[in-house]
Amino acid sequence: MTSAGESGAEGSHFGSLVLRSPSVPNRNSLARVETSRRPELGATAHAALVLLAFGEASGYELKQRADRTLRFFFNSPAMSQIYSELDQLTNAGLVEDRLDVRGGDRQTRVFRLSTSGRRELQRWLADEPLPTTVFKSHLALRFVVGHLADPDRLRADVATERARVEEQLADIREVHDALDPLDDELGWAWLIANWGTRYFAAMLDQLDELRGHLDVLVESTREPAVARQPLAAVKGDGR
Repeated sequence: MTSAGESGAEGSHFGSLVLRSPSVPNRNSLARVETSRRPELGATAHAALVLLAFGEASGYELKQRADRTLRFFFNSPAMSQIYSELDQLTNAGLVEDRLDVRGGDRQTRVFRLSTSGRRELQRWLADEPLPTTVFKSHLALRFVVGHLADPDRLRADVATERARVEEQLADIREVHDALDPLDDELGWAWLIANWGTRYFAAMLDQLDELRGHLDVLVESTREPAVARQPLAAVKGDGR
């Protein structure tokens, strides 16, 4: 799926963002990188390379791109993080930068993958082990000691989380609907948007189930104390 770019260039459209194909990199910078030791890159650096794989962008545009994509399944780095990573990647020769006129006569620094940057992405995909995904939930952290909380507050927390998930589901559906599942490159992004849509829809069902279990548990704890005592305590000492 394609659309016109900001200055008339052809590009692919990822949600509401124009993604241009990278230009031919500078051969001198590539030679410098190929003879140097590969830098150690963290997850945020690879996330920046992933975003640039969809085409060149300014730091601000890259942040927008992250907010439209990464925030659903990874995390969206702060602007300061993005510029810090871009500077390091540029110094390492994995990213190239140039000045471009955007928004009238204002010059903006834009970034694109170099050939070495694309090779690094391919190496990362082929060689790096998949890290463990950790389930992290502030709601779960509260519920695990729910016996110390007011049940009405926990109900309100579930409602708050549900409203947030509904918003995320609406946002990712918008991205999903804007992607072409048959596009050679963006079809892969469609797969993740489709997965995310199902994930957030299932989470709504799970939150409703959690709310139902909460009500049952609260009612059970209101039963007479003798009904909730351990069996040995109810039987006493055997007399």
